[in-house]
Amino acid sequence: MKRLFPNAKIIIDRSHIVQMLNRAVNSMRTDLINRFDHSSKNYRLFKRNWKLFLKRYDDLNCTHQFYERSQRKWVTSERLVAQGLQLADQNFRKAY
Repeated sequence: MKRLFPNAKIIIDRSHIVQMLNRAVNSMRTDLINRFDHSSKNYRLFKRNWKLFLKRYDDLNCTHQFYERSQRKWVTSERLVAQGLQLADQNFRKAY
């Protein structure tokens, strides 16, 4: 690349950093869910609620309850992420 474009400058912008972080967390999440049986509640927790694991913990709703079909109970989004982090390994917790 340096030979083809000698005057090019590498620019890293905010959107590419966020995209790279999202891909890394999703790849770690998929590695984690592949350890669970595909019919288990733990597998469905990570598979169905993947968007919650991309949000900051402070941005999760801790008051609004909804019925989560995969868990068969009423939960908040904060509770689902906390439950997932308890099941996760140390590397996923650090990445989150």
